[in-house]
Amino acid sequence: MAGGPMERFVPYIPVVAGMVLLVGVSWEWKARLLIGGISILSLYWGVRWDQKRFSQEAKIRESEKALRLLSLQRHDWMNHIQVFMGYISMGKQERIMPYLKRLTEGLHREREASHIPYPPLALLLSTIQQQVPEWHWQVHLESPDHISSPREGERIRCLISYLLDFIKGQAQQDEPAALRLKLRFEKDSGYLRLEADESVWSRLCFEGEDWDRLQRLLEQEGCQWDLLGNGLAVRFLFNVSRSSG
Repeated sequence: MAGGPMERFVPYIPVVAGMVLLVGVSWEWKARLLIGGISILSLYWGVRWDQKRFSQEAKIRESEKALRLLSLQRHDWMNHIQVFMGYISMGKQERIMPYLKRLTEGLHREREASHIPYPPLALLLSTIQQQVPEWHWQVHLESPDHISSPREGERIRCLISYLLDFIKGQAQQDEPAALRLKLRFEKDSGYLRLEADESVWSRLCFEGEDWDRLQRLLEQEGCQWDLLGNGLAVRFLFNVSRSSG
């Protein structure tokens, strides 16, 4: 859909030709007015064509992203079905109900996340398992209605994305471990906590380039953070200017 450089240039050929004629040839004022008018109209339609193309490309990118998420969700549910079939084949039907209960609790948390007022943040939290499958995620929300503006929602989405970029490279090669992402919002501030069992958290690396980058990003967002024995706690204020550093 993007096309090559020449394809992008085609709508503006009449504009360039008109400018060349106006500059390179001596015309009567009526002819110059006509050529100038045609050039302006060509420029207008060229810009409209570009806007339409960019809009189509954006729709394609969004559709491709949605299809990838749907594919990952199908993969997750196929795994769940295989677990059920395994329990049945081994005669361990008593393990099915606890497994279903965990799935139901996870779906309930996803539904809560989908009701966050800022849709991009809601999408990130409700599909976090598909976007970062290296870990088993549990998302806990408290008072998300305090997110009162798109600016605040986008800031929180960025903070979570920074944490996800850092933590996804920390996953172990064996069975994915559980991580808990807790968010609590108050009138003027919010709290974000990423935590795991101490046996899992103690294996994570909080030094080097990736950790330094995360600290810089949190500092630029005006956050306060504390590295704990089993997690990372981040506090941020609403309606504050970001650091220029």
